[in-house]
Parts: sequence; C-alpha cells; structure tokens
Amino acid sequence: MSRRPWSEDEDELITHCYKTPEYPVGVLANVMQRSRSSVYQRAKTLGLTDAQVYVPDDVVRQAIEDKHPLGWSDAEIARHVAEQHGCGVDRHRLGKMRRTMGLSSNNHSEHQRKRIAAKTTEQLKAAGLPSIGHLRKSAFDKWKRELGWPESLTLRAVQALELLWERGPMTRLGLCEAMGIDREHAIANRTEPKSNAKGGTALAELQRAGLVMRLPKQVKSGTDRRGGVRRVDLYLLSPGVEPNGQRIKASGCRVDGRSRDRDCELAVGSQDGDL
Repeated sequence: MSRRPWSEDEDELITHCYKTPEYPVGVLANVMQRSRSSVYQRAKTLGLTDAQVYVPDDVVRQAIEDKHPLGWSDAEIARHVAEQHGCGVDRHRLGKMRRTMGLSSNNHSEHQRKRIAAKTTEQLKAAGLPSIGHLRKSAFDKWKRELGWPESLTLRAVQALELLWERGPMTRLGLCEAMGIDREHAIANRTEPKSNAKGGTALAELQRAGLVMRLPKQVKSGTDRRGGVRRVDLYLLSPGVEPNGQRIKASGCRVDGRSRDRDCELAVGSQDGDL
C-alpha cells in the first residue's frame, strides 16, 4: 500500500473508532486502504495505545514461585502479574519460564478442579438445572427436537433414524459402521447398536415405537465362507414416517416419491459383503 500522508479525516476516524468492537483494526485498515501495521503505528502516534511496560523475568519468576504451589494455572498467574504491575505478561512466556524452573502444569490440580466445579455450579444455577446429567439430557433433548424426532428416544436410536432417513434401507452392520462402531465388535455383538431402552438394541427400540420396520423376508447379500448365498435383514423407516416424529398418511408403499422396493434393491447392492 502507498506511503501517503495521513489526513485529518483519517486521524479523526482512528481517534473515534480505534479499539471499538464495531471497528476492529482490520476493518479500519480496509476502509482507509492501509495496512494493519500502519493503523497500529498511527494509533500509537496519536496516543491511543497503552504504553508498553516490560515485566522483568525476576518478577515473573517470583510470581510463579508464589502461586504455582497453590495450584494456579499459567493464565491465572499471568492475570495476577497484570493486576499487580498494570501490565500483562504473555502466557506462553510465563509457561516457558515455568518449564525451565522444572515445574509441571497445574491444569489438573485440585485448585483447578474446584474452580471448574464452582463455575459449572454457577452455570447450572443460571440454567435452572440441578446437575450435569440434567444439562446433558437437556442438550440431547434439544438436539432431538431440532432433528424432529421424539425426545423419548435414546441417542443411538435417533442416530439410527437419521441414517435411515438420509441413506435409505440399511443392514444392522451397515448402521453400526455408519455410527463408527468397530465392524468386528459389531459382528461379535448382535446387540449393537446398543440402547438403554427396553430390548437392548436401538433397532428393537425403534421397531417397538413403530418408526422402523424390518423386511419380512431376508435379502441376498454376497456369499458365505462355503460359497453359499448369504442372507441378511434389511431395516427401513416405516411407511409415512418423517423427521417430525409422527406418522402421516402414506399412499401405497411410496415415501418421498421413491419406491421402497427400489430402495431395497439399491441398499442391498451397495452393502454386499456387509455380513
């Protein structure tokens, strides 16, 4: 960018807008067609920046020696130095000095655990919830509502519904793999994908709720070790089920203009060797 002289209008703009949330330095630089560094330098010339005070190493080292045994983190010690001397100290500089002193991080100290617990309690109180478990349940229920499925379903069941809605009919192993469940583990455990609801599996939970159905007849899917035809169960959304979590009237066997028979053919063809 050009080294043109600063105008009175530019100085006035910097004076009124520097350090305001609406006009960060990047925005001011773009408006005036100047570099960010030149805006910083001009603000310093106009007396808009704080004088830089360098905190000596011995001061930082003393603060570490005083506060580290109490379980304080690097960030807390840095804030303490800033309050005491009117100027902050870079957290990374402080951390490097701590390591040269042979001191470990206090990220998991008792002091940090108590501080986090107090902050969590404050957040729960503000949210009107008694525990972390209720907070987690509240977040999951909100997620289910946003997706449009019943809040009574377990997390695994909602994941299965989403996959069946997005991808169409799937085998049990296909669902497990899409959920990130190890294939060998899923083969060895017929209860995968697991569910905390009655029945022990997400598919059983969804079938009991009438949201998912299993084709009454197994479909072909590759060959077994002996060379014979391998047959697997195929699961799909029940006719008329949509993400609003309610059954609607469906005409025939078509949902969203697609034939479920065609869906089955595509699913089996794409999942050969699932079992």
